Amino acid sequence: MKRQAPGLRRTVNVLLSAALALGLSPVAAFAQVADAPGAAAGSAAPTLIPPVSFEPVAPQSVPAPANDAQSAPAQAAPAAAPAAPADAAVPADAAALTPGWTQADTCEWMIDAAGKLTVRPLGNGTSGNLGANPAGGDQSAPWCDQSKTITSVVIEPGVSTTWANYMFYYCTNLVTADLSGLDTSSVTSFHSMFDGCKKLETVDLSGLQTSKATSLSCMFKHCWALRELDLSSFDTAGVTSMFEMFFACETIKSFDL
Repeated sequence: MKRQAPGLRRTVNVLLSAALALGLSPVAAFAQVADAPGAAAGSAAPTLIPPVSFEPVAPQSVPAPANDAQSAPAQAAPAAAPAAPADAAVPADAAALTPGWTQADTCEWMIDAAGKLTVRPLGNGTSGNLGANPAGGDQSAPWCDQSKTITSVVIEPGVSTTWANYMFYYCTNLVTADLSGLDTSSVTSFHSMFDGCKKLETVDLSGLQTSKATSLSCMFKHCWALRELDLSSFDTAGVTSMFEMFFACETIKSFDL
């Protein structure tokens, strides 16, 4: 292999330095030198040809890879779940419990300081149903826990009920009862309705309906102070039991049957 002449090595080094300083690639610089006259070995360093200007090429935008979600065929959106029905609006004129009263189904009741029990439709409305105590039996009445404080009863018009069993059971201080406003057309049993009312003297039952009644047993049992009783409005065609209906009614003087 032939060794390069020292002059040529210096020329190459000069060209490389000049090419780097001018921003040319070494290949382009050597190409210009090869074409230039006087490029023979050992000749003086040639004058560099002015660098060729290159217009910068704007980088071409590479298309983004297709998005699977976008390129996928459109699918029908799932149907929205039906909205839950809104709670039924409470009518603006819905009856509300009167302050100081106790609610029993759609009726309300109160025992005042004198012991008077008043029962009426909820909110002092026009009609209401008197619900029974879920305990049932001799605890059927909503006021059973206060039965000893009751001295009189007034049931106002518009009150209906489907039960009468034990309604005033052992109201031992009850003296008078006005049930003329009570609708009992759906009641089938009046068992022990006034049982144990030892001080009961007068009771107005003129509005009581008994057309569906099958039992009147013990209805006035132990009503020791009762002296007269008008049951002329009673329909007993379907009654099958009057067991002890007037048991121990020792002071009663007259019946209207």
